[in-house]
Amino acid sequence: MTSTVPGLTLRQPTGLAPRPTIMLTGQAKTGKSFLSAMLSADPRVGNSYWLDIGEGTADQYGALPGVRYSVAEHDGSYRQLLATVRALVSLPGTDPETGKPNLIIVDSSANLWALLSEHAHKSARDSAAGQRVLRDDPDAEVTVPIGTWNIARGRWAAVIRPLVTWGGIVILTARGKEVTTVGADGRPVLAGRQAAKEYASEAHKSLPFEAKVIVRTIRPGVATLVGAQSAYDLRAEIGREVADFTLGDLIFDVLGCGQGPAGTHTISTGPAESEADALLMPLEDAKTAVMSAAGGDPDRAYAAWAAAQLSVDPLVSRAGVAQAVAALEVKVPAPSAEPQEVPAEQTPPPVAHAAVGSTEELEPAKAEAPAPADSLFDDAAAAETATKHNGDEGLEDYHPAEQALIAEPEASEVPGPAAPPTVSAEAPAAKKAHWADGIMATP
Repeated sequence: MTSTVPGLTLRQPTGLAPRPTIMLTGQAKTGKSFLSAMLSADPRVGNSYWLDIGEGTADQYGALPGVRYSVAEHDGSYRQLLATVRALVSLPGTDPETGKPNLIIVDSSANLWALLSEHAHKSARDSAAGQRVLRDDPDAEVTVPIGTWNIARGRWAAVIRPLVTWGGIVILTARGKEVTTVGADGRPVLAGRQAAKEYASEAHKSLPFEAKVIVRTIRPGVATLVGAQSAYDLRAEIGREVADFTLGDLIFDVLGCGQGPAGTHTISTGPAESEADALLMPLEDAKTAVMSAAGGDPDRAYAAWAAAQLSVDPLVSRAGVAQAVAALEVKVPAPSAEPQEVPAEQTPPPVAHAAVGSTEELEPAKAEAPAPADSLFDDAAAAETATKHNGDEGLEDYHPAEQALIAEPEASEVPGPAAPPTVSAEAPAAKKAHWADGIMATP
C-alpha cells in the first residue's frame, strides 16, 4: 500500500504480538519476585536484567536453579534510578545472537511510587505554606499541592514510559491488597450489611493502563490473568486461578509472543510526549541555557544555579532554570549623573529611661528591619528551611519556585510576580567544586 500524502508512510499490519509489559501484582509474600526470577530461567528468554527498588530480593533469588540475570546497581536515589533505566532500555530488546527476547525485571514499581509520594509530602511540609501550618500545629496534616503531585507523576512517567516502550519483555511487580470500596460521596459502598471490597495496587494508578498484561498472584505458585491486550480470545483464561503458574507459559503459549520478529510499540518516548516535560527539562539543556545566559562564565553560571537552588538531577526544574537565566540577564543600571536628593534627617528612635533611682542601664530601642519585598518566602525561618531541603540530594530536590508557580494560592493571598533570585558573587568552595564536577563536566 502506498500513500500520496507527503510524509505519510502506510503498511499492512504484521499480526505479530509485541513483547509485553506485565504488571505483576499481588499481596505480600504471594510469589511475585519468585515468578519473575523463574522467567529468566525459561530457555525461550534471552538476556535478563534485574532492577531492585527497595525489595532486596535480587541476590537472594539468584540461588534458584536455572535463573540467569544480571543485577543493575544503583544508590537508591531517583537520579540513579532514572539513569539506570535509561541505560537498560538502551540495550537491545532482542538478543542479536539468538533472536530471543531480552527481559527487564523491576521489583518493585510500588516502591518507586512510594518513594516519590514520600518526597512529595516532604516538599509540602518544607514549603513556606507548610511551615506556616506546622508552626501553629506541629502535628498538623499538610496538604500536598496539586502542582507537587504533578511533579511526582512526571518523574514516575519518566521512569516507566521508557520501560513500557522497550522492545523486550518487562515485568513490573507491584504490591496490592483488598481495600474498602468508596463511593462518589466519599462513603463506603455496602454489599449487604458489610462494606464492599475491591483490589487496589500500591503503584501509581496509571500503571494498569500502561501495562499490556495484568497478572495477580493469589498465593505462592497460584496466579490468575486479570487482563491482556491480545488478538486471541482469552475469556476462558481471564479470572481462572492457575496452579503451577509460570510467566513463560503465559507469554509464549497463551499470548503467542514467540521468538524472532515481534510487533512494534507506537508510543513515542521523546521529551515532547513525556508528562514531565511541562515542569522538568534535561540537565544538559538546563546547564547549556544557564551557561549561555552567563556568557560562558562558569563562576557566574554556578552562582545563578546555586541562587536558584537547582539540583543536579537528570531532570531539572524548568521554573528554576528560568529564574537562574532571568537573574543572569538582569543588568545593573549605570549610576545617574544627576545629583541625588539627600534624605532629610530622621528622628532617632526614643530611648527608654530607667525608673528614678535605678542603676539598670538600658539600650536605645532598635527598629525592626523590614522583610525584603522580593523574598520568595514569608520569613527567614521558612527561607532557611526551604533552602536546607532543596540542595543537591537527588530526589529531595523539589524546587521552591515550582511551588510558587504552580501551587494553589491561599484565599487570603494574591500572588504577585516572582522576582528573579539574586546572584551572589561568592560561593562556597565545596559547592563550586560540586558544580564543576556535576554540572560543567562534559558528558
